[in-house]
Amino acid sequence: MKTTLILIAAVIAGYAGGLVSKTDSPVAARGRQTKPQSPRATKLIKTERIELVDPSGRAMAMLRVVGGEPLLSMYDKNRNRRLSIGVSNNEPGFALLHTNGKPALAIDLYPREYGTKPEPAVVMYSSSGLVRSEMMLTPIEENPEFNIYDAMERKRGALRIRNDEPGFAMYDTAHRLRGYFYSSEGNTGIDLIDDDEKVVWSVP
Repeated sequence: MKTTLILIAAVIAGYAGGLVSKTDSPVAARGRQTKPQSPRATKLIKTERIELVDPSGRAMAMLRVVGGEPLLSMYDKNRNRRLSIGVSNNEPGFALLHTNGKPALAIDLYPREYGTKPEPAVVMYSSSGLVRSEMMLTPIEENPEFNIYDAMERKRGALRIRNDEPGFAMYDTAHRLRGYFYSSEGNTGIDLIDDDEKVVWSVP
């Protein structure tokens, strides 16, 4: 009888020990560990200015609000602003700048000589900031036009499409039309114009 009780006690002890060893095993411990929680994403950040700086702390890019409108500026190593993207007068714009801060190239929507409707345009500037050429769409017909300017920022020539026909206009320093080369219905023509803007010679 004692032998039987001893055997039963040994079996129970062995079973219990097995349970304890399994529960305390590294595998079991890993199973009980709580999975790390992912950091909660910040859904909204509000600020008036963000700067990206180099190792010395100099701002190389800046996003801010100027005059109630957003502006992104990027700088070179000499701290010259070289690129700007923003909104001005409620119209978007993109500009590359010379090292002196003057515009070199601009892509924007801006009212120009044809009226108040904003026209998409690509404008190129001299190092002094004067317009030298301009590629644009006219606001009413939305025809393409390429304008060239002299050193005084006066328009002297325009390559354009009118009524689906190409033409090239030439202007004097007073912005008066003095000559026009064109194509119409498969024919080419030339008009020469006097000071009173009257055609004085024409071919055909």
